[in-house]
Amino acid sequence: MHFARKFRLRRLSDIQENKLSTSQCRLVNFTPLDPSLVVVVVVVVVVVVIVIVVAIIVVVVVVVVVIVVQVVVAIVVVVIVISSSSSSSSSSSSSSSCSSTGSSSGRSSSSSKIDHMCPTDAALHCN
Repeated sequence: MHFARKFRLRRLSDIQENKLSTSQCRLVNFTPLDPSLVVVVVVVVVVVVIVIVVAIIVVVVVVVVVIVVQVVVAIVVVVIVISSSSSSSSSSSSSSSCSSTGSSSGRSSSSSKIDHMCPTDAALHCN
């Protein structure tokens, strides 16, 4: 306790000798920032923010493009499946009508000939 009191008195005498008040002592210890350092920090922060914003925009654009491509591919696949199923059903219906026509005419040799033909050839043969 005696040491602390002695230290305070010495500190007070130092301040009085230098004719500095306590507030001036605080100002002496404060070193102002260099203006060029402030400019560098501001530029770095702005560049980092711009890079982050651009990265977010790029990610959003890539996700949107991937979704659009998937939707287009799905539509194309559905159209191809529908068109192929409709063409196969129309060819099967024409071949069945052709074979029934061939069997109704009573020609056994021509009906056996139709069985070995393609559906389009059979339809041409029946007509």
